[in-house]
Amino acid sequence: MPPTSDGESVRTVGCALEKLVPDANHLQKVQHAVASNHKATILASELLNMHIRRVLNADARADLSCCFTANWLLNAYNEVTVGKRKVKVNTELRATRDACMPRFFPPDRMGITECLLYDARNLATVAATNVWMHFSKRVLSHVQMKFALPSHPPTVLRAWKRARTSRRDLFSSSLRWLRKAHRALPRERYSVDKHSLGFR
Repeated sequence: MPPTSDGESVRTVGCALEKLVPDANHLQKVQHAVASNHKATILASELLNMHIRRVLNADARADLSCCFTANWLLNAYNEVTVGKRKVKVNTELRATRDACMPRFFPPDRMGITECLLYDARNLATVAATNVWMHFSKRVLSHVQMKFALPSHPPTVLRAWKRARTSRRDLFSSSLRWLRKAHRALPRERYSVDKHSLGFR
């Protein structure tokens, strides 16, 4: 944003935290909260990554809808932090943490619980948006990579026709797979993929 985004009479300028918070005790608490929140976010993301992989390895059709719920995601933050108050233990996440994560020093969540809840809500929103906007394209890219087209066809004309036919087949296979996974997916979501393949 420009320096005058709040009006000509108000300007936004860079300022060191030490100048903004002159009290040494307050400064230390702010820095500690930022560092703890940052470490908790990294650890929670690693735990969720391992947990999703672990669940899918056990059952490729497993229900992962909980990963799009902020309250459930908050459990991951609780598993990688410590605090004086007791929190609900998610047995599945605890099992993943104990089995997959190396030993680490958990940050203290005291004083940053609201920040962790905000992070959990933001993560749920980002995950849902990512799947809604990009999942179909990622499936198509995966199918194209696994069933690569021939790189040395006899002639340019045959290559173009063969590639167009093969790409159409790959695209149709991707759509069939997606519609089996989710019957309610509208056709408009595949317009970008069709355009990238040269179809209308």
